[in-house]
Amino acid sequence: DLLEGVASADDWSKRRVLLKQRYLELIRDQYKPAKVPLDLKVHEEMEIDGLYRRLYISYQVEADERAHAYLGIPVALSGKAPAVVALHGTTAEGTKQTVGISGNSDKAFLDHLCRRGYIVIAPEHFVSGERIPAQGAYDTTAFHAKHPEWTAVGKFNFEHSIAVDVLLTRDDVDAENIGVMGHSLGGHGAYYLAAY
Repeated sequence: DLLEGVASADDWSKRRVLLKQRYLELIRDQYKPAKVPLDLKVHEEMEIDGLYRRLYISYQVEADERAHAYLGIPVALSGKAPAVVALHGTTAEGTKQTVGISGNSDKAFLDHLCRRGYIVIAPEHFVSGERIPAQGAYDTTAFHAKHPEWTAVGKFNFEHSIAVDVLLTRDDVDAENIGVMGHSLGGHGAYYLAAY
């Protein structure tokens, strides 16, 4: 319970120190690799209903690893726009539901937000979509063999922070107004990224 024993502002100050320690122990940021150049590539681009452009992109997250994401950019921008990192839930298809290509249209966050003027990046988790391991979706065996001291939560968080880096390469993104949201596993990731 995040608020266990908290009845005052002073109690919260003490509890916050413990929660921060637990957060840092879980993500194990000291074991993350050094950031590498993004080497951003656009693999596909299409216009959706004349309202926004949807790009399928990839970028480096480690020297030998690329992440994939969809990037939505409203067509009628007249200046800098707020941006959102939209994280998908536990689905083998990855971010396809988050952009509205398949799955539950209520969870097509990229589509909903781009239609409202937001720039949105929807990255795939490293064990889904184009990066499903040989052992199956969401299996982290290969990850732990490569990074025995790190955690999957730390890896998710690190890669989601790189998605923010991708947004920050764009002149049309308002760097002071970047948010994060997600569903299920993506909701979990949203809390971690916001804290990061």
